[in-house]
Amino acid sequence: MGATLTQQIDETLDQLDNVESLCDLFFGRRQFTIYKNIAGSLRLLLTGSSGHVGLVETVLPAGGLWRLRKIPDPMTPADMLVLPAAVLVESGDAKVRVGNGTVTVKELNVKGGAVSAMDIGEMFESSSPALPIRDWLQQPFLRPTWTIRSFISAVANKDGGAHLDPNPTIEAMQRWGHLHWHLTAALARSVLPQVREQLTATYPSHVRPER
Repeated sequence: MGATLTQQIDETLDQLDNVESLCDLFFGRRQFTIYKNIAGSLRLLLTGSSGHVGLVETVLPAGGLWRLRKIPDPMTPADMLVLPAAVLVESGDAKVRVGNGTVTVKELNVKGGAVSAMDIGEMFESSSPALPIRDWLQQPFLRPTWTIRSFISAVANKDGGAHLDPNPTIEAMQRWGHLHWHLTAALARSVLPQVREQLTATYPSHVRPER
């Protein structure tokens, strides 16, 4: 017997609370390894698992999310990544801003580690019509053959969220300064307020029980 709609709404709200706290740790306290936990929540909320769709698609069947500002050109070389937003890399006196055009990258080496030196800009276009959840997940991301869905699944399932099973997808992002750490958190930071707003509008009388 599956969860009721009320239980699914409650769980969605619980997961949004988790994601908000985790993003505070990532962006505010710079605890970057928390991206693994963020990826786990994104999987449950957006992509689902074991044959089930994500919670957001279930509780918001008419819902939508902002589309990407930049998608990879189909002719992008197979060994390159297309940055979906401007990336600032600052280490010591050196400061480099990469993007925000069609920028392809492959390797990034920063003394002391790239993750702590990196910040990523907004990846999504709030002024454009939102995409249905299923279409949003199928947007090409980083490479023409990758999607937002496959990105979330790779990070959550292969890089410590559920299992540790390095593969070519993870290794490609590791080569560019472990870019997926920041992308995971930035994706969550953008999705969080959109889903909250739509839940409030769709279920205005819903109140989570005290537990």
